[in-house]
Amino acid sequence: MDYSSESIFQRLSAKYPGWLRPELCDVQIVQTPEVVWLELTEERPVGPYLDMHIVRRDLGFCTGPAFDDTYYFDPMDPVAVNAAKFLEDWEPYSIVNTTELFTDEACEEIIHSKEYNPHLGC
Repeated sequence: MDYSSESIFQRLSAKYPGWLRPELCDVQIVQTPEVVWLELTEERPVGPYLDMHIVRRDLGFCTGPAFDDTYYFDPMDPVAVNAAKFLEDWEPYSIVNTTELFTDEACEEIIHSKEYNPHLGC
């Protein structure tokens, strides 16, 4: 099976300073011709050592702009295109509702902010 991946951790850290969970050490878009995942890598202390815990979330539930049956993160697109969509188009409110990227404090700020929550109005 062909895999491709692109780390978006540094760009997410720059775009959302202080919002990413501190145990995250990498975030990648990983895909095959059939599926696109968001991959979170966490460092977890185990005694005097660190373990890496990796979780992949299938982004197939994210639909197109018209909420039709098209994939927003299309596995037929290059991984760089899907990474750019996540970084540039996927808004903080969507990130809060679809991932575990942000701290609890950041989630509260986003959910209760008219700037980020489209349901609160401007």
